[in-house]
Amino acid sequence: MHNDTSQEKAYWSKEAAAMLNIATPTLRKYCNLMESHGYVFIRNAHNQRAFIQRDIIVMKNIQELFRTKDISVEQAIKTVVSELPTNQLTPSVTVLENEDLDLKQVMAEIDEIKQDNEQLK
Repeated sequence: MHNDTSQEKAYWSKEAAAMLNIATPTLRKYCNLMESHGYVFIRNAHNQRAFIQRDIIVMKNIQELFRTKDISVEQAIKTVVSELPTNQLTPSVTVLENEDLDLKQVMAEIDEIKQDNEQLK
């Protein structure tokens, strides 16, 4: 199964926390624990996490598990993350390559616009 997340809408921490009805520091705690168990989030050039729908669903599953069972958040995270397919724990090389190509394409278009502007002047 190929997970192409390059066209998927991403949310920043504040938006993701609101969707999960938790505080941003709590979201950070969840993320750190998830990463310690092998979960990988998409990150931008500034190393900030970007949350896609899959991440939100996984965290909702974690919330549901620790709220309905008598287990800790860390136990819930360990359980949910361990049940995920391996291809959801590591980023796809294809996605990273596509992101690089998209960036190169955008940069080329910016250069083209700059050249056009110079010619207009």
